Amino acid sequence: MGILLTQGNKKVFLAGDINNLDGDEDRIGPIIGKVDFLKVGHHGFGGSSTTNFLKCLSPKYALITNSYISANATIMERLKKLDIEYHFSTEDKTSVIAIITDNDVSIKYEHTNCEKYISGEMKYVADIWEPEINVTYSTKNTTNTYVEVSINSNEELRSVKGWTLSNDKLKLTKKYIENATEIVTVRDLAGNETTAYIEVSNIKNSDEFKINKLENTYTLTGVDYKNNTVNRFLQMADFDGIYNINLYDDNQEIINSDKISTGSTLRLYNEENNISQDYTIVIYGDTNGDGRLTALDALYIIKNKLGEKKFSNEIYKEAGRITESTRKQKTEPLAIDALSIIEAKLGKYEIKQ
Repeated sequence: MGILLTQGNKKVFLAGDINNLDGDEDRIGPIIGKVDFLKVGHHGFGGSSTTNFLKCLSPKYALITNSYISANATIMERLKKLDIEYHFSTEDKTSVIAIITDNDVSIKYEHTNCEKYISGEMKYVADIWEPEINVTYSTKNTTNTYVEVSINSNEELRSVKGWTLSNDKLKLTKKYIENATEIVTVRDLAGNETTAYIEVSNIKNSDEFKINKLENTYTLTGVDYKNNTVNRFLQMADFDGIYNINLYDDNQEIINSDKISTGSTLRLYNEENNISQDYTIVIYGDTNGDGRLTALDALYIIKNKLGEKKFSNEIYKEAGRITESTRKQKTEPLAIDALSIIEAKLGKYEIKQ
């Protein structure tokens, strides 16, 4: 099957697998007449693209959906003699796109700047076209967890700080845990750029739980250290109603009256029962991860301050940042944080989650 496309004053013929073994080209060539762009029939293999057929169509550009090595040398010689500029769409697995307007036909190479076979010669072709992108969101419904935003492209992209680039380089993703509006500059491998407008406004603030990102870890704060059992947590938790929730401590599932402590993991599963997200729980004041608030937690902060003992990682250090000022400045926990734990035990101070 062949397809003839007319756009304004321009014509394109896509020749499919048409050849001239049964005289097909001889019959349809005069009917088609002059075109501006030809997708060469039968992938440039022998038996197609006769001289008479090419003269009838006399395209400015021809595209061979095959490699330079595999295409028939005789056909390429005919194209060259008739001064028809021909291109290959599969060399280096790079796409070739013909842009047809009412009055013009032009050739666009996708992906990075590269050398290409054009009319039998290796030539350098610059990619001057910006990537075509679209933005998708994991959910548009109100959520109290996160929204994953994807920037999808028709060609390979460069990395963008704060975003994860897929292995095929065709997608950038980022998880938003707070509402945000921003403009992201996206570049292809050749440096052509476009912008993506991101707007996340459907994350609701919870009075009980708050999600943060600490280095490369998502954390969940707001677990009440006075009632930090699994049962109590599940009574308070409301993660959109579409997630199944499991809790783990040292990779062992905890249930019922088991205590949740700093360092415990909250795992969300989606409707397909695949892991949606892991959160590491931070209970402010529980600096040693035993699920309780005691003088030992205060002592841990003091020994850390004196250099006698170090927090094993940022999660436990975060648990030691009791006061708003320490937490906001992300400093080492101070004596005032240790004092806050003691006063909380005595009922004189309320640790804000």
